[in-house]
Amino acid sequence: MRWVWVGVFTVGVAVVGCDDGERLPGEQVGTEGPSDDDDGDGASSSASTTGASNSTDEGPTTGPSDPTTGPTSASGGTTEDTSDGGESTGGAPLGPCVGETTNITQMGDVLASSVFDPLFGASYPADLSVDGDIATAWFSAGPNEDGTESSYEWYTQRDHCIDSIAIISNAMHANPDFREGFGFESATLEVIDSAGTTTFSQEIDLAGTPDPDITVEPGGAQGNQVRLRMREHESEDCGGFAELVIDARATR
Repeated sequence: MRWVWVGVFTVGVAVVGCDDGERLPGEQVGTEGPSDDDDGDGASSSASTTGASNSTDEGPTTGPSDPTTGPTSASGGTTEDTSDGGESTGGAPLGPCVGETTNITQMGDVLASSVFDPLFGASYPADLSVDGDIATAWFSAGPNEDGTESSYEWYTQRDHCIDSIAIISNAMHANPDFREGFGFESATLEVIDSAGTTTFSQEIDLAGTPDPDITVEPGGAQGNQVRLRMREHESEDCGGFAELVIDARATR
């Protein structure tokens, strides 16, 4: 009699794949297609029949994304919206100045510490310095009334980005006698904003007669006032200039 021995070998197969309920860091629910399985049957790789994990992922998996959170970055963290309305679409901060540089002189009013106003003859008020005519001029009453310093101010109701300020001398005055000897030796030019802060200041050399024409560029300094403090009068009776020209842009 022959004895036949039959051996039964049981083979266990572990299936590697991604569970539908699990996502890699940074994945969005509903934005990706189904995960690839080695054998396409969708079996979980989280555990075998013995409870041991056979996952081939290099790092631990995370749970499904919480639909109540914001969009996630590539690292899996929440991406914050940093837009505050003060930035351009490229992310750079918007500047305070807008539009093209234009002549805004006529938008303002002017006043001065004094006006040469003789009993007989014409007077020379401050608004003659913004009439667009270099043959006319504002004249102060000189050091006898103003002392060592005469002041002149142009102002508006709102701030502007001041790009250029020009001061035209009396060299082309309609009266040839006023073209020389009725200016100043020096001055301080200031731009002041609506809060009362001086945003720009520059000393000006006016030596010689007639005074030189001066152009100052404040670089877009914000302000609603341009103030001139003029010193060392050339005449004891009066002194001034023909024209003020202000170029600026609007502010936001």
